[in-house]
Amino acid sequence: MEIIRHLVWKNKYRVFGNWKCSNCQKRWRSAYTWISLQKFIEKIPGKRLNRFNDDYIIQKCKKEECGGDGIILSYEPLVKSEDNIKHRCDLCAKCQNGEICLESGTYYGNQK
Repeated sequence: MEIIRHLVWKNKYRVFGNWKCSNCQKRWRSAYTWISLQKFIEKIPGKRLNRFNDDYIIQKCKKEECGGDGIILSYEPLVKSEDNIKHRCDLCAKCQNGEICLESGTYYGNQK
């Protein structure tokens, strides 16, 4: 299991998530998904994560008239983009909480 240090924050791990709104059923994908580090290590499927047990940081539906809570359907580890896409601090919970998201190149587990 590979755990990349800069993707860990407050016992959460940043992954690529597939979401669904609990109100309007709209679906979206997000590279700014934070789930429990322990659940990631245990490879708990997204549908088994519980938003009421702090298993992930909830995202809100972006549909204008909705704004309902998102539910994670599935997730996968992040893969570094080869397109050099800039980090979106406006979408990142870690950045919005005053932490700095910098790629460190250090690992907690086995590096591939």
